[in-house]
Amino acid sequence: AAVRPQVRARRPWSRSPLAPNDDVEPSLSTMIDFDVHYPKLLDDTFDIPNAALPDILKVIRLNLETGFAMEEDISRHRRQLPTLYPEEKPAERHYSDIDQYYITFARLFRQLAESNAKAARREYKSWDVSNRFFSALRIWALADARVVPAHEVGSIIRTLSRDEFWNPHFSRELLWAVRSRWPAILRPDRLAIEQKILRGRARFRYETMRD
Repeated sequence: AAVRPQVRARRPWSRSPLAPNDDVEPSLSTMIDFDVHYPKLLDDTFDIPNAALPDILKVIRLNLETGFAMEEDISRHRRQLPTLYPEEKPAERHYSDIDQYYITFARLFRQLAESNAKAARREYKSWDVSNRFFSALRIWALADARVVPAHEVGSIIRTLSRDEFWNPHFSRELLWAVRSRWPAILRPDRLAIEQKILRGRARFRYETMRD
């Protein structure tokens, strides 16, 4: 329970307290801001025995599912998840509590794939990709041949919708997956992926062909 996401309420920082007004029906959103808080998980993931990883990942997965459900209910704004392929630059990075929770899950999953590929495959297959955490994690996992076979990689990428294929939330993960697995992807799948690239993303509402 100590590492489960929690709903937190606070006074809105962007609005001043309002005096009572009989002509205006008060709303909860004008008085309280709700947010989902993700507790800190671990300081050092390498201290975890490999044999315990499947159970630990299951617990964290269920917590991410709970947190996502909470976000769907109460959050108006969602921060973009951090890339799991950060650029190698000397600049200091700041990760929020949700970022750290997400990154820790990915690190533990990578550790499981290195120690027990079959267990990592089972964990991967349990992900609900309608959940924003796991839609991004699935694309990231495609780069790992220990977890996802080449024929499946090609099938998943070619069947992504146009919006999913060009989704900026996991564009680096998709790029790395395509780059690392390209030689092993079946030719029909490669051709279909090439067509997606040539077609490009959908135009924005006020964007012209010249733009």
